[in-house]
Amino acid sequence: MASKVTYVTLLAEEDVHSRYESALKRFSQDLDQYYPMYIGGDEVKSDEGEFDRRSPIDSSIVVGHFQRGTKKHARLAIAAANRSFKVWSRTPWQERVRVMLRAADLIENKPSLVQRLGKSAKTVGMQE
Repeated sequence: MASKVTYVTLLAEEDVHSRYESALKRFSQDLDQYYPMYIGGDEVKSDEGEFDRRSPIDSSIVVGHFQRGTKKHARLAIAAANRSFKVWSRTPWQERVRVMLRAADLIENKPSLVQRLGKSAKTVGMQE
């Protein structure tokens, strides 16, 4: 393998690039996906289109395509949150705790692509 000089070269172990490439292969099926917004539980696509997020390590890698939110979307989301607040605030605290713990479990047990790539990057010494 030819030498690669990057911002981590001086601080990282010699096999950092091969470990990064290995991690990238594991997650490649999750890259370049299209994601909607969710407002009030409904899938929303923006009339303003989408934007891409690329890997900060390799800008040729498209992590995902995301909706361009607007002021209109923000207003709709705030209105949906206000409507939900009435029901949520009447929910017994024990049930709210149960829901929040369940959400935490889902996040921990099925992390997003960004979380998984972050963990992989840490594993290969790409982050502090």
